[in-house]
Amino acid sequence: MSDRPSRVVPPDGTLPAVVRGAALVGLAVVVGLILLAQVDGESGTGAATKRPAATTTTTSVPTTTTTLPSGPARIPGELPLIVLNAGGPAGSAGALSERLRDDGYTDQLPANDWEGEAVSGVVVLCREGLAREAAALVVAIGDADIAEFPSPAPSVADGADCVVAVGTGASTATTVP
Repeated sequence: MSDRPSRVVPPDGTLPAVVRGAALVGLAVVVGLILLAQVDGESGTGAATKRPAATTTTTSVPTTTTTLPSGPARIPGELPLIVLNAGGPAGSAGALSERLRDDGYTDQLPANDWEGEAVSGVVVLCREGLAREAAALVVAIGDADIAEFPSPAPSVADGADCVVAVGTGASTATTVP
């Protein structure tokens, strides 16, 4: 025999850290398997319960795309428009028309009333294909919504590509120059 001491058990009687770690990992695996078996649906009778098959539901969501016209938007002075009072305070359409004229929207029909129509706030209505121009008007106005051009168009809007309707609740910042 050799004079070397055995390396399996250290002289102080403790197990090496590697052996203790391996034993701990083994114990954790056994406990995990026991817990997994219980959670997986085994009953007390020893028969496993059958789990329902997974199902997948596919829902179709409609998408809407907006196609902007090719080319640049019209400059404000080349956009025929009219500002109409659609339930707003008296003189509000005229005041907004003047403010837009000062902002470069010079191709305007005289401000007027939209008989029989009432809107809330300020609404910009431009003909099809003028989405950029409508957005630019909203920026110039400051607080407005965009809606589809009315069909039929207001009788006083002949020749206008956009209608700006001033209604109830329009902010004073919108209607006062």
